[in-house]
Amino acid sequence: MRYRLLTHGIRLWFLTMVTIWACPVVAQSSTDTERDQPAKEISATTDVPRIAPASDSMEAVPAGKILCNDDNQQHAMIDRLRSRLYKLTCSSASWFDGLFGNTRYDEDYRATHGSLTTGALWSQRKSFEKTLRYHVRMYLPQANQRLHAFVGRVDREDYVSESQPDVYGLPKVFDRDIRETNLAGIGYNEPLKKRGSFDVGTGVHLSFPLDPYVKGSYRFARPVGERNLLHLRETAFWENQEGFGVTSTLDWDHIVGDKHLLRFTTSGTFSEASEGLRWFSNFTLFQFLSGEHALAYELAANGSLDHEVPLADYGGSIVLRQRVWRDWLLLELRGGIDWPRDFLYEHRRSNLNAGLAFELRFGNEPSK
Repeated sequence: MRYRLLTHGIRLWFLTMVTIWACPVVAQSSTDTERDQPAKEISATTDVPRIAPASDSMEAVPAGKILCNDDNQQHAMIDRLRSRLYKLTCSSASWFDGLFGNTRYDEDYRATHGSLTTGALWSQRKSFEKTLRYHVRMYLPQANQRLHAFVGRVDREDYVSESQPDVYGLPKVFDRDIRETNLAGIGYNEPLKKRGSFDVGTGVHLSFPLDPYVKGSYRFARPVGERNLLHLRETAFWENQEGFGVTSTLDWDHIVGDKHLLRFTTSGTFSEASEGLRWFSNFTLFQFLSGEHALAYELAANGSLDHEVPLADYGGSIVLRQRVWRDWLLLELRGGIDWPRDFLYEHRRSNLNAGLAFELRFGNEPSK
């Protein structure tokens, strides 16, 4: 018994060290309705799946003895890496959830999934910046069918306040500052309902001193005609550094044709640490080219109303996301130009920027 506890303890410690040191991308998952195919191809976010209840009549098994196997053939080193990432996270989820009971939930644990992204950004203003992101979502059916645990490396500002949802592997808004941090927590998502749904989450930034946070969101979606869909999201949050705050976000999707989707997103965040209302607006045209690749054309702007320069940045970009070598490996290429300005004494100057990243997805993400 002591040897088994020691083995599981080492496994959990190893998972924590790997996620803190080596992996990429998060994007907070949502219960929003499924969107048009171009947006699905370009998007790096992962919707929260609805998990079918497992049978309580299944025999109890020792923790970790479940079917955490990757069915894909492992011909190359990258296949073995993906398989090991999945086995590590899946078996760790089953061991942790086993602390709440001993019923067997093979399919639920096999729903563990995540992504790992590495890349670089270049701009005339700040030269090269490396980015490393990861995201892992693990389900805990012993505790609750809608409860999940997650660990990732994310933008600390956007993840907690949900002011700028991630759609890509690379940081989104031109040459903005990258404030990535390692984070772990637990979340609860309601199934999407006609009158909206709630989700809550709590966790901690894995840095010293530890920086905890709590947040809750109300999400609502309604179709308007046959070609439009409105999404509303209200988020209240508290973070040690940011204090109390609220974020309001509106998304409008319009189907232009079989291969095009136009999306408008605008959000405003007000917190104890913000300089007035911190805002962001974005127009994106998604173009679905084939099952292998898609394009996005963006126009965006952001700023803070009480800052000495209310309009901090504006510009445009083109993003290509394409499957390469494997269905679960994505290449992201980006090029753009923006006109940033931080202070009144500065003059706005054009700032060319570009980015390249690879995103590896692993696990068995369930369908809705």
